[in-house]
Amino acid sequence: MRFKTIVAILQNEQDAERVLDCAIPLATRFQSHLVGIHAETLPVPYTS
Repeated sequence: MRFKTIVAILQNEQDAERVLDCAIPLATRFQSHLVGIHAETLPVPYTS
């Protein structure tokens, strides 16, 4: 089985190193695209 795209969820800098240490060799092995995702919540501005 071949993975076409691998998505790596990157929550913080320390987590990113650990996740990428695993994801990069997998992407190389399966000749896959590697996509890194990081999201942050934004405060909602309240107006009165």
